[in-house]
Amino acid sequence: MGGITKQRDLAFNELFNKAVSSVRQPIESLFNWINELTQIQNASKVRSENGLKLHLYGKITVALMILTNFYPLIRINYIKKVFTQPFPQTIA
Repeated sequence: MGGITKQRDLAFNELFNKAVSSVRQPIESLFNWINELTQIQNASKVRSENGLKLHLYGKITVALMILTNFYPLIRINYIKKVFTQPFPQTIA
């Protein structure tokens, strides 16, 4: 009788671990994507709790804007970068 309950416990633990892994992996992937995209962990200059909240919500907002293809505000920085670069000099 002891062997059957041991096998049942092992089978339950294996199924439980697979279920937890299948839920955890997409969540970890989402947060890894947000971190790579926004560098959300770079908050070393934040001095207050309100500043930290602003930093986090701002970074999450940018990630959601990119995720939903809301590009007009994001492209402003690209346009500024293009127009502030000096023109290449040509050799005559």
